[in-house]
Amino acid sequence: GMTCAAGAVDGREGSSSPRKLTKSDIDDMMKALSNWGRWGKNDQLGALNLITAKKRRQAVALVKDVIATTGSVTVAQMRDRMAASRCRRSRQAPQCQ
Repeated sequence: GMTCAAGAVDGREGSSSPRKLTKSDIDDMMKALSNWGRWGKNDQLGALNLITAKKRRQAVALVKDVIATTGSVTVAQMRDRMAASRCRRSRQAPQCQ
């Protein structure tokens, strides 16, 4: 079963020793932490509502490199393509020699 520090999840203070969580504890946490209905009963996006235009702009500002690909490319192939891209930009990268 799961264990947690009492108070860390259920709000009870005074005990720092871990305790086993019961099914009721988990059910209570699922209900308290659920986003179900947060944006109305007909909402279809759920937590995607948190991805606002401002958040998208912030994410785009973090992008340092872009490689176009398809869904048929494996992770290993993507890693190799990214390494080749770095080599083209900087011949001094260790993997380029």
